[in-house]
Amino acid sequence: MKRICLFAGYDNKNIIHDYVVYYLKELSTVADVYYMADNEISEHEKAKIAPYVKEAYGFNHKKYDFGSWQELIKIIGWEKLAEYDELILTNDSVFGPLYPIKELFEKIEKDRQWDVCGITEECYIEKNNDKYSINNFIQSYFVIIKKNIFMQEYIKQFFHDYTLYTSKADVVLNGEKKLSKILIKNNVAIKKIVEKLYDPFKEWKSILKSGSPFIKKSKFTNKEYNRKYETLYKYEDIVAKYNTYDIYLIDRYLSSCNISKNNFNNIAYAVVTIIENLKHLRKKLFTLNIKPYRKEIVIFGITIVKKDYKQSKFKTINK
Repeated sequence: MKRICLFAGYDNKNIIHDYVVYYLKELSTVADVYYMADNEISEHEKAKIAPYVKEAYGFNHKKYDFGSWQELIKIIGWEKLAEYDELILTNDSVFGPLYPIKELFEKIEKDRQWDVCGITEECYIEKNNDKYSINNFIQSYFVIIKKNIFMQEYIKQFFHDYTLYTSKADVVLNGEKKLSKILIKNNVAIKKIVEKLYDPFKEWKSILKSGSPFIKKSKFTNKEYNRKYETLYKYEDIVAKYNTYDIYLIDRYLSSCNISKNNFNNIAYAVVTIIENLKHLRKKLFTLNIKPYRKEIVIFGITIVKKDYKQSKFKTINK
């Protein structure tokens, strides 16, 4: 199996961090890796990843991840891409892989009933003319696309048309959401690693238990995420179970962001963890949520009504 990986990077200090170097090293064991940063990178920084990538580039194109992949495609060319069996799209928004990435691909390759494979799926509500529609998409931090799909004209057109968007919402809408819409429209067989609709920005423990080798970086750096649902209290104990991953890769990155690991182990954060667990318990015991696209009533743990728009659309890789 011959694979090519297009890797999108970004750092506001123009640094390629150690956790990224490790990720690229792992990817190089299963694919030819090409790196593009949405920022300038020096020769010193490029030297860090030189043993693991075919080429490395970086400039301020301001088009986020899909822009980096687009720029790499322009450089490499579709003729060169056609030499590969699978295309991997990924970025530096995750810590990992917590276990050897070869093991992930061994699991994926056992199941051949897919054309596109991702890690997690999300869904969202669109409202048009007072009508709600439910849409699902594969999250783009790690996606594998087979040759019979990535060489299709609709994929080439998608990357050709991708342009500069000024807001993160527009980037998501015109990037990963639009790509999944195109794939679904063309009846592409899409699968994923994580069975349930867990949120990788919040439910990181559940994601790991479900087979994902990644933890979203934003779980640590965004207070909205690290204080909700599955908190990061004593995160070292969980990561330590994956003995092939150096936990100090996470700690060193946090230090570069002036975030102390002690932030997640002190008494105040422990209290936050308890409060979040109590909130979760309350929802299990009593819930009243009535919306046009969601109806849920739970009384003393007994579900009276449950109709939730959040339902998986894509099948899970056979384990």
